[in-house]
Amino acid sequence: MRLFLVLPLLLSIAYAQNATKIASLKEQLNTARIDTARINLLNRIANAYAQGDSANAYQYSLQAISLANKLNYKIGLADAWLAQGTAQQFRNHLQQALQLFQQAGDIYLQQKKEDDYANTVDQIGKIYYLQSKYQEALNNYEKAEKLYQKRNNLAGLGTVYSNMSIAYQDKGEKDKAITYMLDALRISEQRNDKNVGVIENNLGKLFFEIRNYPEAKNYLNRSIRSCLAEGNYIDAGKAQLNMANVFITEVDYTKGIEYLDAARTSFEKGNFKRGVQACANNIGALYIRQGKYEQAIPPLQQALGIARESKSYSGVALIEQNIGYAYTLMGKYAPALEWLNKAEETAKLGTDQYTFGEIYLHRSQLDSALGNYQSAYFYKSKYQQISDKLLNEKVARQVNELQTKYDTEKKAHQIELLSKDNSIKALLIDQQQLSLTKNALQLSEANLTITKNELDLNKQREIILQQQLDSATKAKQITELDKQNRIKALELEKQELEIARKNTILFVVVALSAMGALLAYSFHRRKQLKQAAAMQEALRRKEDLATKAVLEAEENERKRIASDLHDGVGQMMSAAKMNLSAMESELSFNDPAQKAAFDKVLALIDDSCKEVRSVSHNMMPNALLKNGLAAAVREFINQIDARVLKVNLYTEGLQEHLDKNTEAVLYRVIQECVNNVIKHAGANQLDISIIRDADGIAATIEDNGKGFDLNDANKRNGIGLKNIQTRISYLKGTVEWDAAPGRGTLIAIHVPAAA
Repeated sequence: MRLFLVLPLLLSIAYAQNATKIASLKEQLNTARIDTARINLLNRIANAYAQGDSANAYQYSLQAISLANKLNYKIGLADAWLAQGTAQQFRNHLQQALQLFQQAGDIYLQQKKEDDYANTVDQIGKIYYLQSKYQEALNNYEKAEKLYQKRNNLAGLGTVYSNMSIAYQDKGEKDKAITYMLDALRISEQRNDKNVGVIENNLGKLFFEIRNYPEAKNYLNRSIRSCLAEGNYIDAGKAQLNMANVFITEVDYTKGIEYLDAARTSFEKGNFKRGVQACANNIGALYIRQGKYEQAIPPLQQALGIARESKSYSGVALIEQNIGYAYTLMGKYAPALEWLNKAEETAKLGTDQYTFGEIYLHRSQLDSALGNYQSAYFYKSKYQQISDKLLNEKVARQVNELQTKYDTEKKAHQIELLSKDNSIKALLIDQQQLSLTKNALQLSEANLTITKNELDLNKQREIILQQQLDSATKAKQITELDKQNRIKALELEKQELEIARKNTILFVVVALSAMGALLAYSFHRRKQLKQAAAMQEALRRKEDLATKAVLEAEENERKRIASDLHDGVGQMMSAAKMNLSAMESELSFNDPAQKAAFDKVLALIDDSCKEVRSVSHNMMPNALLKNGLAAAVREFINQIDARVLKVNLYTEGLQEHLDKNTEAVLYRVIQECVNNVIKHAGANQLDISIIRDADGIAATIEDNGKGFDLNDANKRNGIGLKNIQTRISYLKGTVEWDAAPGRGTLIAIHVPAAA
């Protein structure tokens, strides 16, 4: 039975300093010039946000990409893609993260940034690991390892060795996992790294998994000391939790509870609620094992409160069924049934089949104790089905791992046979070369014979030369005759050259005329293009003016209607209410029914007054006119019932009023987005961020609702999205949507400063 919650073996990531770091970087950004240094600051802020606030990470990286494209700063572009990839990884959008990392890696490779390229390859390996593609992950880790070794980058090597250890652990190759983790520890100690306690904890857990408990305790004790010395309470708590698991395995429950209490204290100091939840649940589970059922309930209740707060459905279901199981063992069957029913309903919100199995097993035991044997049999059968399914999946994974190992060994054997075959071929080639050498010697002897024959031929050539000298005199006489013939030929050639010169002049004149015609046509064409461009620009300005007129007319009409409602209908309704109130004292009512009817009329008029004021205010809020965009948006969201939709608003740089058109358009766009979330998204949380800086205004609206398919033409071309696009285009801004069914919607808006 699984009564315990387990924290996975993962490398720790430091979040605590992010808030201070981001604030410092933003201060630097306020005074940074528009150059590569500003791009680097934007990317550092995006990276700091990437591990917890994807909306802000996305917004700042978009600004970095825009500026990097303007300045043709390739490294800045790659850094921005890397930050976006990290944000996508933490949102569990692994395929998008992989594509972004690959794009960044291509640029680092082109720019010969070897350390950055090695880090990106390491990140790609992590994505493959998270996709359970362990061999692809290891291939990338090994590539990163070689790059780090070449650069003597010890920090990078330590990280990649830790990652390789975790991949080998999940592949089931524990020996290799321990070897690589020891390499990571050696480098961490060599560098006097503060992260040494995390690696010691990972080693302790690895030794625990191979049942070497003395070594597990040794490394876990070292980890606890190292982490506490650095004030790293979260990783100290993980090591203490792992130490508790060792003692629990050895059936030393007293020591187990002692270390669980210590871990809970460490997690509380580090504000790591998930760790506190795991410790509290495990303490309760240990009390159940020892038969101390009453003592188990308080820590389980503490764990349940944290799990519900974090909406960890599988954790909530596991704890609820633990409480139900404890009540079953106490003989309190009514609350036991209630808790097990709750656990089953909660488990339906998650995907953990193992938790369903635990619930069905304990429900079967409860029904058996109540004498409901048919129901007990039913739940025991459902438990058995899940148990068999999980066993089959485990066997299938083991078979796949064995098949992979067999295929690897088979390839290695084939390579060995091929190597032997190549050796035999090399010997045959040596033999052929010896034969060729022998043939070459024979050819050399033949060449000597040929040389002797050539000497004889030279003697014969001397005799022939003498004969040629005798014939030279006769040739001289013939030459004199040829000279006279050449003189005549030169005169003819001179005449031909004169004709060719005249033809060339004629050709040049014709070519110049043709070039003049082409230049005239080119000038005419450029003039036409300039006129067309001017017409396009005039048309664009006309469209801008038309859009501006429409928006201003719309806002003016809103103001007029709001004013008419408030000053006209509202005043009349108020007057009617006052007159009726005044008449009340003068009227005599025959019975209570008449008095109740009169009061009902007064209440209706009062509600109508309030409704008129509400409609008037929504059409043109006073906060927008008096206090600006931030106050108007805050006043608008304060009207939303937080029990239905919790809205978080963050603003920056909006202390001064914006241009009235810009404020009005942004207010209407945000109002439209929020209304869309309320009507269609089915969300219970909405995050709005509005930031104004030297580059302009950036706004993000992100919900946790059901999302929608961006490829669906009906939804993509809906009136609401078109209105948003039209309004932002009027401000020369851009709108981007990031949405998919089941994972919410992110709208990113950027309006440049010149708008």
